[in-house]
Amino acid sequence: MKTIARSVMLMLLCLLVALNGGEGLLTSKSCVTFNHEYELNVTAFMGRWYEVQRLYDPLDPEQENCVVLNYQLRENGTFEIRKSFQITKEGHPTYVSGTAKLRVVDGSGLPQFYESLNTAVPGTLITIVTTDNENYAILYSCASINSTHNREASWVLSRFPVMPPDHGFLVNLTLNGYLNLSPDDWPVTVQSPDFCKPSDPTKWEQPKPTEPNQEFLATEAPGKPTDDYEEPSHQRGSQPKITSTILFWIGLLAGGMLLLLGVWIIVARSKKSTDPQVQKKRVQKNQSV
Repeated sequence: MKTIARSVMLMLLCLLVALNGGEGLLTSKSCVTFNHEYELNVTAFMGRWYEVQRLYDPLDPEQENCVVLNYQLRENGTFEIRKSFQITKEGHPTYVSGTAKLRVVDGSGLPQFYESLNTAVPGTLITIVTTDNENYAILYSCASINSTHNREASWVLSRFPVMPPDHGFLVNLTLNGYLNLSPDDWPVTVQSPDFCKPSDPTKWEQPKPTEPNQEFLATEAPGKPTDDYEEPSHQRGSQPKITSTILFWIGLLAGGMLLLLGVWIIVARSKKSTDPQVQKKRVQKNQSV
């Protein structure tokens, strides 16, 4: 019975993570705390970054590849985010956009930004653990799900589709030092030209970025808009339709209701089997036979 209860609780927790949205690894470990600090050169950090590694999430069977991030600083201190990615070799590039603003919330002194993309996924508070601005950057995010579990995510970015070996060595030292995970937990994000399809500008449209949530705004970040931004200032027109999103959430809610029904049936049968009156009737029935 205890085994069944544990399995049911795990399934409910996984469902909670799915309903809560976001991306990351479900873990019972505490969020990582960092004991270093540095001052970020915001202007130098802007521009194009390639995701070369990501903390593996076993609950996400369809991993994103060909991930490219573009950050462009705006006059008001916020910066635009444009992200493209591809799922499976037969898939096509998908484009999302959003806004963010640098801030520090935990007193660690590390730069952070609240990423808010134009998708159904809730915004994410991301810490820039370290970067040299010219070659690599390590991002980290951790959010509480309940009193025992957190949702943890981390990304390794590079200015090149493939991380140069000398910088990769420094990145691995940082990952091992702070996150203490094996290399198997950090699969390589595919960036090869024979897998990743090129962007199609004809399928993009001018974005309408929204301001970040006022709750997460901080002091204006220094710097001026960058002029060497290479990605077209567009986002793909074929965003997921509202109908598909509604059906997705209906499916999740239906699954949750079925799961709760199963738990109720198990509990009801368990109580019935231990009821003294029921046991007495069974004994009388067996004696009469």
